[in-house]
Amino acid sequence: MANTAHPLIDIPRHQVDEDLLEALKRRVRGRVLVLGVGNELRGDDAVGLAVVRALPPEVEALECGEVPESYLDEVRRRAPDCLLIVDAMDFGARPGSVGMLALGGNNPRNRLSLDTHRPSLELLAEYVRAEMGAETVVVGIQPRTVEWGAAMSPEVRQAGQALARWLSDGLGRGSEMGRW
Repeated sequence: MANTAHPLIDIPRHQVDEDLLEALKRRVRGRVLVLGVGNELRGDDAVGLAVVRALPPEVEALECGEVPESYLDEVRRRAPDCLLIVDAMDFGARPGSVGMLALGGNNPRNRLSLDTHRPSLELLAEYVRAEMGAETVVVGIQPRTVEWGAAMSPEVRQAGQALARWLSDGLGRGSEMGRW
């Protein structure tokens, strides 16, 4: 069953649900910079990079590879109100599921590093908030495989395409989906 909450979202409810889209709409505001994180040699780990590559030129975005912390000077230079990080993230759901990592607060689950990056994306987000005053939102797509040399799985590719369409519609004037 397709999610009809947004005209460009065309993926099953187990991947992106209306609550997630509403939460993203509430948190992703002002001048937004999208960071794509991942390694294109490790299967589904490349999804963050693929999402950023699919965004239209008017959406501010950076491909950060596996080291988003190396781009902090560029993030500071661009001075976003909101930093949106897209990455493959294992949160125990079906491959291709999309989730938003709630950062901070007193929930011990929020303190876990749910990604493979060191320092964690949460630490990066806390730094950006403290030093630059930018809200940080981390959107994770559940991978099927992150094995070296693997291709991106169809369900993760589909989820990444849908997320890119949603971001393109919300942050830009269209999409260049042919890049997938």
